[in-house]
Amino acid sequence: MKKLLLSSIILLLFSSSILIFQVSCQKEAKADTNNITQQNKIIYIKAILASNENEIWTANIDGTNQQRVAINFPANYELEDDGGSITLTPDNQKIIFAMSVNNVRQVYSCNIDGSNLTKIIEDGAGHYSIVAY
Repeated sequence: MKKLLLSSIILLLFSSSILIFQVSCQKEAKADTNNITQQNKIIYIKAILASNENEIWTANIDGTNQQRVAINFPANYELEDDGGSITLTPDNQKIIFAMSVNNVRQVYSCNIDGSNLTKIIEDGAGHYSIVAY
């Protein structure tokens, strides 16, 4: 009887140690979605006929919430309006676009709100097909 009681206690302690080990090794993975927010935006160039200028606009993927991007362009700029001259970065935080300034083709980037205009590439020849990935 003594051996049976001792065996039961040992078996109980062994099974509890296995249970505690399994609980302590359990991992819970949570995705951190704070860094990148998918906004499902589109970007396009709108030709303003009255002023003979082009503007950059954003909208939701379904066409709602159209907003003009207020960018302080350099003097004498000409925003390229062919099909591959503007894109959003994959995180939808920056706009990359091509334009000509004093007849020199250049690629610029800016934040989605139009701030922080930065020249990326300057090249006098050729057209750009811009793809961000």
